[in-house]
Amino acid sequence: MEALVAEPGVEGKESKTPTEAVAQVLASSKFLQNIGLVPATKKSSNGSDPSRVAELEAELESEKQNSLEVRAQLNALKQKVEESEEARAKELEKINDLQKGADETNALLRRLFSLNK
Repeated sequence: MEALVAEPGVEGKESKTPTEAVAQVLASSKFLQNIGLVPATKKSSNGSDPSRVAELEAELESEKQNSLEVRAQLNALKQKVEESEEARAKELEKINDLQKGADETNALLRRLFSLNK
């Protein structure tokens, strides 16, 4: 900034004032944009840059593919959980049947022991 103020004026123009020098430096700097005091200038996105469009389309396609892969993994995990729940229910039913059989056997043994006394 000091160099801008110290530059001699061009024909018919005076040297820059400190305010003008600061304005010129700040306009070319991203400092104010980075700290949020000045909104960033927006680039026009009218689709005139085919490489950017192709890049975005490739990125979109990649995201779609990732989404499909994650969805397939989710479905596989849901299927495994469902199978595990079914197996658990069958095991619980077997345990209950065995418990009933054990209770019946115990009751029968008690009656036999009570008859022998």
